[in-house]
Amino acid sequence: MAALRLLWTLAMLVLSGCAAETCTEPAIIPSYYTTSDAVIASETVFIVEISLTCSNGAQNVALYADVNGKQFPVTRGQDIGRYQVKQNLVSLCP
Repeated sequence: MAALRLLWTLAMLVLSGCAAETCTEPAIIPSYYTTSDAVIASETVFIVEISLTCSNGAQNVALYADVNGKQFPVTRGQDIGRYQVKQNLVSLCP
């Protein structure tokens, strides 16, 4: 659920113009990964990756993610238009 909330936040940040360059008509393709074996893991990891294409060709887009009320810069990948956010959530159960 947190990963889906993060995807929504990323989309809103792109659309709201929080960027070093303005991205017009953004096309966003999201994907995410989360650990699935919660029985033996002491922490849960989720990774959200988006592919962003702007109709104006903007490539220097600064994005921020809101995860549980905390803001984090989104890491730009080596490939143009690829961004990623990783979050570790420590389990409260022993």
